[in-house]
Amino acid sequence: TKGGAATPVAAAAGGSGAPRGGGAKSGCGAGGATSEQHIVVDMGPADAGATADAAVVGGEGADGKGGALRRRTPQQRAEVYVLAAAEGAPAGARDRLRAAAPCIGKCWMGCAIAGVYMAKGVVLVSSLLHAAPVKVLNLIYGVILCFFGGPFAVSFAAIECFRAMGWQELVAEATVLADAWRDSGVADAGDNQTDVDGNGEADVDQLSPKQLLARKVGVFFGSVTEPARVQKAVGLLLRAWYGALAVLVIKFARAVALALGVARMATPPLVWLLGGPLSRVLGPKHAQWGPVILQTVAQGVATILAWTLERGISAWYSGMHGGLLAARMAMELLADMGTSESAPAFVKAIASKVGGPDGTLADEAIGYALGVGGFICQLASGFTLTFPLSLLLFPLLTIEYGLTWQLTWLT
Repeated sequence: TKGGAATPVAAAAGGSGAPRGGGAKSGCGAGGATSEQHIVVDMGPADAGATADAAVVGGEGADGKGGALRRRTPQQRAEVYVLAAAEGAPAGARDRLRAAAPCIGKCWMGCAIAGVYMAKGVVLVSSLLHAAPVKVLNLIYGVILCFFGGPFAVSFAAIECFRAMGWQELVAEATVLADAWRDSGVADAGDNQTDVDGNGEADVDQLSPKQLLARKVGVFFGSVTEPARVQKAVGLLLRAWYGALAVLVIKFARAVALALGVARMATPPLVWLLGGPLSRVLGPKHAQWGPVILQTVAQGVATILAWTLERGISAWYSGMHGGLLAARMAMELLADMGTSESAPAFVKAIASKVGGPDGTLADEAIGYALGVGGFICQLASGFTLTFPLSLLLFPLLTIEYGLTWQLTWLT
């Protein structure tokens, strides 16, 4: 309450022992509000499929008599979850987790906000894909594969694996998990607004960290109405993922073997040359980390060299494959437009001369010309994406690099 002493729960929520609404600061910035009324937006899981959950924290009207309900911010609630995890951690890790709670809370907020926008982007792309004709989608996919197949060699190979395993079934299973996540978010948002005792403060904010964590686990499992269906979806997606990894390991065995060999040969000379100086820089307490750091550097350099060569080979293949696919889809679309009564006369004339891709070499000629052009463009860029494409496609690049590292060192 305003001007009152800090309760244990309020201290845990603030991350710094300050009362709710106080101005105390933690190691990662301000831990509480500094104004009389602090409006916050709850970016919890419910926001991925619902609306933002606004609340007034520490306001004058939060008295339980028709005023606004006092609630923790999502960042404070994330800090409480960390404190709950710290209670069961070993003694050495317990203090570190408690000290890191404010930072983890801020990271949680950033991930939650990014997740909201990513979910909206996925929904938008999905709606566009469902609205566009199949031939148009194949044409776009062929052009992208032709001009950007090198930087996303592993990602495109994974897409081909998933398509071979039954893309529609995998999408249906992912939809089941998305629906379960949305339902749990709605249940969580409703639980955050519950005030059974009518004291003007949310019930979840009157619990100890361990009690709050147990309650939220119960809310999550209670919101899942078909656990067997969710279990099946998780199992199918995991099997598809590991199956795709097995195929990718075989497909990119050359790059993996090259990276492993280069790293294995480069590590001993690096340790012999730089092990001593690095140990002196790290000091006696951390000297044992020197060989590990040098081995990691060798692995990183070997991965870059091996996969740059592999992406060059993949760029040539993807350029040919994507160019041929784009040319055939363009000819089929042109043939379909030529048979339409509403098509212009010049389109009908071109369609009658070109015809479809069957029985002609025009699609191969156009496709291979596109493939050569796509490979030259990728070669000129060093098989990487230039700005602003690197910024726009940063999430896809993250997936690509994650798959590359997993194929090389974790399989």
